[in-house]
Amino acid sequence: MTLLPRGRIDISERARGLDEHIGGRWPDGLRICAVRRSDGGRVVFGRVEAPPARLAAAVLASCAIPGYFQPVDIGGTDYVDGGVHSATNADVLRSEGLDVVIVVSSMSAAQGSANGADGWLRRTVHRRMERELARLREAGVAVISLEPGAGARRAMGLRAMAQDRSPRVILAAYEETRELILTTPLVASLGCPPAAVSAG
Repeated sequence: MTLLPRGRIDISERARGLDEHIGGRWPDGLRICAVRRSDGGRVVFGRVEAPPARLAAAVLASCAIPGYFQPVDIGGTDYVDGGVHSATNADVLRSEGLDVVIVVSSMSAAQGSANGADGWLRRTVHRRMERELARLREAGVAVISLEPGAGARRAMGLRAMAQDRSPRVILAAYEETRELILTTPLVASLGCPPAAVSAG
């Protein structure tokens, strides 16, 4: 297999604060997905069988978009963004013994119905996510999925790395999620009374 492309931007400094604060500790139950650059194989850091890794390094690896950011070396192996395997990686939770899984999928389209320049990509990610959610449901796990609607997609635009859009994206996502909570069985499935939902 051809090596995944190596990006030029070094993001190692971005995790310095996390590494100084957390060090070698790993929160119980946390799973972080990355992909080996050499063969594209997915690795789920935090599992017993995964290579040992500091939390900050695993977080960096999960963010290392091939061709954009430099890979992250963990134990002598280069890792890149787990999104190479899947944008959601929800299926890794099948054997975790969970009652409910909430999947936040920013790269897909609600109902798989997006049009426009990024429509094909979003529909593709949506279909992959639906297959993963089906595996979770087959394992007896209740699933709630959150995808950006039309308003949030307009706020996000086509430049996924554009930081200047963050305030608009946050507001649109908040409003869409609030509407979903108020108009679907989502609140009841979480055991949260409607009175607890605030308009903020």
